[in-house]
Amino acid sequence: MKKFILGFIGTGNIATAIINGVITSGYIKPECIAVFDTNSDKITPFINSGCMFISNSAELTKQCEFVFLTNKSHLHPVYSKIRRSQWKNVDTIGIIG
Repeated sequence: MKKFILGFIGTGNIATAIINGVITSGYIKPECIAVFDTNSDKITPFINSGCMFISNSAELTKQCEFVFLTNKSHLHPVYSKIRRSQWKNVDTIGIIG
């Protein structure tokens, strides 16, 4: 069984609140959180706190059991890079702005 990894595609305000909440609660350690965003400036605070940076959304879905989709609606093309088969064993929670 692989290590539990919680993933985030998009690291805006909603993702930031969720990530900070689970880290502060102690429920999930930062090293068990993976993040991807098309804006590298938004990822830096998460890397500094110990979260993993994943270089693309398709790879993130391979490594995570649960993935939050927290993108703005105009970024839906990010999801097209993920093959349908890669979503097969991943639970997703979509929060699209």
